[in-house]
Amino acid sequence: MNKLKTGLSIVFVTMMSLQAVAQHPKGHSSKNSLDWRGIYSTGKDLQLILNDDNTYSLTQNGKISTGKVKWNKAGSMITLPHNNMQFKVGERQLTGLRYGTLLLKQETAVVDVAGPSTAIDNTDADALYGGKWVLIELQGKEVSEYSENAKKAFISFDAAEKRFGGSGGCNSFGGNFEVPGHNRIKFGQTISTMKACIGKGVEAEPILLNVLRTADNFTVSNGVLSLNKARMASLARFRMVVK
Repeated sequence: MNKLKTGLSIVFVTMMSLQAVAQHPKGHSSKNSLDWRGIYSTGKDLQLILNDDNTYSLTQNGKISTGKVKWNKAGSMITLPHNNMQFKVGERQLTGLRYGTLLLKQETAVVDVAGPSTAIDNTDADALYGGKWVLIELQGKEVSEYSENAKKAFISFDAAEKRFGGSGGCNSFGGNFEVPGHNRIKFGQTISTMKACIGKGVEAEPILLNVLRTADNFTVSNGVLSLNKARMASLARFRMVVK
């Protein structure tokens, strides 16, 4: 009898542990691993725009509503509280939990579901110029999660010279770049100063410099520049502060 009780206790504890892991994942999730921000549409009468600050704009049958999405603890689903809708967040798609409605991520233009459309994304090279881009997110983590130096990190682009320059928060860097095609970007060899950087927490600078070696495409949406690799989640995100 005691062995039976012990066995049941072990099973119960194991189930509780698995449930806790499912509710509080330590690894990757849709929220921190996928580039979920953007425009989604059924192609007919439903369009959903998800913004950086978790606000959304829903157009359904010509009616527009806005609000702020809520993520579940696992970071895999979003809820639109004002519209009583829930979606599972996948790679470039959203799946409705109630009816299985599939919304696919659009490249740049807003799908026409309520009249003339307006693009909120800009992938032309001109979108890179005219100001300084301050780092706000690096590899899915906000700048505040790195050392104090990270708050000083930025990048800017020179249209005439086709050069980029900036700071990792401690050292200055620069080099050549090119935009070989639609939303494509290629950074040349980056030259950086060699000062010793001392700060509390993880330094963002070496990670940022690696992003410049890795990124091969970009998007500019609502004043936010994203440097990306293929279709993976954004490597680094910047906000325009000088226009």
